Amino acid sequence: MTGKILIVDDDLNILYAFRRQMRSRFSVQTVRNANEALEALERDGPFAVIVADMRMPGMSGVQLLSEFVRRAPDTVRIMFTGHPDKETAADAVNEGNVFRFLAKPCPPDVLGKAIEEAVEEHRRIVAEKEHVSELRESAFTDELTGVGNRRHFLELARHEARRARRSGEPLSAAMLDADNFKKVNDNFGHQVGDEVLRMVARICSENLREADILGRYGGEEFAILLPETDVMAAKDVAERIRKAVAAEVIEAEDGLVRITVSIGVAAGTGKDVEVETLLERADAALYAAKRNGRDRVEMDRDSLLDKRRV
Repeated sequence: MTGKILIVDDDLNILYAFRRQMRSRFSVQTVRNANEALEALERDGPFAVIVADMRMPGMSGVQLLSEFVRRAPDTVRIMFTGHPDKETAADAVNEGNVFRFLAKPCPPDVLGKAIEEAVEEHRRIVAEKEHVSELRESAFTDELTGVGNRRHFLELARHEARRARRSGEPLSAAMLDADNFKKVNDNFGHQVGDEVLRMVARICSENLREADILGRYGGEEFAILLPETDVMAAKDVAERIRKAVAAEVIEAEDGLVRITVSIGVAAGTGKDVEVETLLERADAALYAAKRNGRDRVEMDRDSLLDKRRV
């Protein structure tokens, strides 16, 4: 069995007996009161299981386990007492969220069995939380490239737009599309195409600040949001990305693969900044870049006019 076990009891004889009986099966730590238990949690935690006596000087076992619910919710809680009654058992279950309630004297095999079951419960809790975390992560992340998906990008972008409206700072957006991407898939296969998309995502990430937002918008198209950035500064970022992608070479079985990207940039300032409008303008600039020969950055006309008025 794995996982650290914390046993709390003010009776030194009981602590000694439990430590001697359990140490061959578990990693056991013993303390004499609730304060020592909380110090152990801060110093040596987390623990898989805590076993606490109900009646101790100072903070009671119920209060201690209630504190563990708050500070270490994954720790499975066992309570034992020499004075069992329905009311104290109900308090332990309701306030301390107790997994098992044991009466003293507690035979070693009974306590050992309870701890084994509690360790298994701890494993289940941890595995379930990890699974939920993975599901949550997958809901926000594009599986292929590892960057944010469209939904997550838009959520973060709308938040930044609200902040830009309050602060009056400029907000820029860029739409990026891999040029002639279908030819890559047709000539080299979809695995190479996937590698190209991962490469584009990596280069974008390497050229962005922590505050910037990157997302795969769909297919071979990526969206970028640059807070507190005017259109000329956004164009400089886009040019760095464009040049870095053009310089990259992917080695495939059928030869070397080179790709270029076209990027459209737009910016807005003030109380009228809206993400959807900004992205539409950046998308229009992207298509202008496509029409004008690809492998280039185009700025939205309205953004340029706004910049010249400043």
